[in-house]
Amino acid sequence: MAHIVRKLDWGVIDLDTSKPFVFFQQRWFYNWIVSTGATAWTYAEKKHFHNTLDRQIWAAWSNRVKLKVSGTSKWVTEWKDGVPINFDVKWVLEDGHWTVNARKLPKGGKYRSNVVYSKLEINLDSEDLASRRACTDDGVCEDGFRTVPHEFGHALQYKQDEYKTGHKHLADTRSIMNIGDELRARHLTAVLAELNTMLPDTTFAYS
Repeated sequence: MAHIVRKLDWGVIDLDTSKPFVFFQQRWFYNWIVSTGATAWTYAEKKHFHNTLDRQIWAAWSNRVKLKVSGTSKWVTEWKDGVPINFDVKWVLEDGHWTVNARKLPKGGKYRSNVVYSKLEINLDSEDLASRRACTDDGVCEDGFRTVPHEFGHALQYKQDEYKTGHKHLADTRSIMNIGDELRARHLTAVLAELNTMLPDTTFAYS
């Protein structure tokens, strides 16, 4: 029983019980859209776009925490030092978990990136690879915000934008689902819920 795999419509969780190690991967199918005034996507630009966002997601989400393990199974003692979890996106030409509409903008173009859960659709643009200044609805601003890792958090089924007026975590500006770059236990709620169905008598939690 080296690998236990759970296939979801929004990703795949691979639990390697021999190491231990958790690997979460989403398959992204791209629609390469050209906005008015922009030049056509070249293959080199497409490759750069995907590789850059993949690295950004890996840097923001992978190896940030070791999951705690509790319960009555034999794995609890064996994994007392915790279980690392990594995240990856793979560019596919068919059978994607998510359809990614990648818009190439002209110089100075603007677009509001977003995730549409009902369609398993992610909307990004060519300017999303650069960091930028972001602000909460109450006017707190920070430099260095990266759009792609934030939208990836939504693709992990965290369906809240914490920067919005009235949100209970509005003041937590360091959160990646606000205007920062730090992970919180709440961001992995959906992943952990699925992971906790995979191994009897074993519970995983954010450490």
